[in-house]
Amino acid sequence: MKNKSTLIPILLIVIITATYLLLKNETNEITESKDAQLILTRSNMIKIKGSFITYGLQFGNYPSAKEGLSVLAKSKILNHIPRDGWNSEILYRNPPLNKNCKSYELVSLGADKKQGGKKYNADIVLCGDAD
Repeated sequence: MKNKSTLIPILLIVIITATYLLLKNETNEITESKDAQLILTRSNMIKIKGSFITYGLQFGNYPSAKEGLSVLAKSKILNHIPRDGWNSEILYRNPPLNKNCKSYELVSLGADKKQGGKKYNADIVLCGDAD
């Protein structure tokens, strides 16, 4: 009987430890997934910015806000307009709202798809300026 009474606490410790490790691993995967969404968003914004450089060389200026990003597909510079990591449209503002941006800005509203926010919900802004 004595062996059975010591086995139960050991089994409980093993179960609790295994549960903790599984949850910790799942949390890491969620964080990695969110990080991947941020990386994809930035990558797609850089792709659009590169396409604007090509557009500027061909047409001598950046598209107007009214023309928007769709002009990149219409002019055959891009096959399609990339979206952010949360499958939302990347916003194009010309003139930019951000005072640090001089020519235009590309904006993702983040995971919550609302202006502002913190961490994964924060807006991601890429200025079109060369510097």
